[in-house]
Amino acid sequence: MAALHDRRARLLASLYSTYGEPATWTPAGGGAAIPVTIRRHGEDIEVGFGGSAGLATKDFLRVRPSEVAAPARNDVVEVLDAPGGNVVATFRIIADPRLVKAGGEWVCEPGPVRT
Repeated sequence: MAALHDRRARLLASLYSTYGEPATWTPAGGGAAIPVTIRRHGEDIEVGFGGSAGLATKDFLRVRPSEVAAPARNDVVEVLDAPGGNVVATFRIIADPRLVKAGGEWVCEPGPVRT
């Protein structure tokens, strides 16, 4: 029987192969853009308005540590229509990324790029 770590790695590889999107990742501190595969997903977050609260869906980007070892606030992510293709969306990471418990993915909060 394969070790849990091996099974998680195969599962992530399958997820990125099926749902991943090609992108380039440019570090905030400078340096060359690197080609990566990202996954976009939504998470429910609690939002308050007036004296009430509700749930809203917030978009996040996920990237594997094998592709981006240390993502950081203000990194820029350009989503491509195909590997090496045209840019279809550009984001700036607006909060400190967090590594999921199993260590297989970074979860990054994207915001718009302001020029």
